[in-house]
Formats: sequence, structure tokens, C-alpha cells
Amino acid sequence: RQKRADTIWLHVRQDNPGAIALYRDLGFYERARRTTWYATPNRLPALQGNQSNISIRPRSSWDWPQQHRWLEATYPPNLDWYFAYRWNILKPGLFQDIYRFLLDIDTLQWAAYRQGQLGAVLSCRRTAGRSDYLWLAAPRRPDPELITALLLYGRHALAERSSLSLEFPTGPADEAIRQAGFIAQRTLVWMETYGAQPS
Repeated sequence: RQKRADTIWLHVRQDNPGAIALYRDLGFYERARRTTWYATPNRLPALQGNQSNISIRPRSSWDWPQQHRWLEATYPPNLDWYFAYRWNILKPGLFQDIYRFLLDIDTLQWAAYRQGQLGAVLSCRRTAGRSDYLWLAAPRRPDPELITALLLYGRHALAERSSLSLEFPTGPADEAIRQAGFIAQRTLVWMETYGAQPS
């Protein structure tokens, strides 16, 4: 506020109610809760049997417009001060293929459908570090069975990798993510307040 910022953001662990109460007293409002999930190869559930009317296949260019809308809603721009999302690395097309090749960006993507309707898209960016990053593009009220099936499919496709990290809004998809063998590492409460008002 002394720097006269328009807005001020912070995040605090969900299991720290004292800090949450303190920030509320200072004028911060909760804007979101987001959970970071973690999965390792030694906790890889078996693929599920025949799921009713669910099909999973490589993401196609036809899936991108809806995938992009879901990504923008799930990982909104006002949170990118913490982790800058650059969705162009997931965009289909020859130019983007060349861009990824030149920057040595390795991505894999799968789309899940139920009865011919796109229900979610899972993207993975492989890294040279300890874990690969996943992004899950899904509607605000996701199909739990479809989410679990898609995450399990992706995990088996990446089974040789050391570990996987997924950040997703806390809420309706939690149990579906757990069913795919992910463990909640932490949940952060994102809070915002207004900075100095113009005189």
C-alpha cells in the first residue's frame, strides 16, 4: 500500500487459519482456493475397465478452442503473478510445432470425450527437473468419472517419468483426482485487497 499499488495479492496455506483471519482483518478477501497435487510412479493405480461411453485420444486442433477457454477460466490471468501461464506452448499448428522444437519444449496432450462430447483435456510439459507439469482443462463442473479416466490414462502414458505435479482449483474435482492416485500436497487460499486509493 505504501507503494500505491492498485491491488495487493497474497496466498496462505489453508491449514493456517490464524494467518487467514489476520489477513481478513487487514482487508483481504478470499478469491480462490487451489490445490497442488503430486503423483509418483510407485502410486500408480491400474487403468479402469470399460468406462461408460468415455473415449480418450490425442488432443486435436479441433479441441483447442474449447481447451483454451477452459484453461483461461481454470488458470485466470489475475493469478499469473505467481506462475506465468503461456498457453501458446499448448496451441496446435505448424508454427507452434516449430516454436516448441526451437525452444526444446516437450509436450503431450490428450482429450477425453463422453458420447462424442469433449469433457476435458490433459496437457503435460516434460522437464529435466524432478517432476513434469500437468494442466487440466475442464468445465467448472467437471465429469468426475471422465476426469479420473483421463488422469489415469495420462499417468500410464507417462509411467516412466519420476513424478507429476498438477495445480487445480479446490472443489468438485478433488475426489476424482484422488481416485487417479494423486496426493494433495498443499492447498493455498488466494486473497486480494485494494491498494492505496487515488487522492
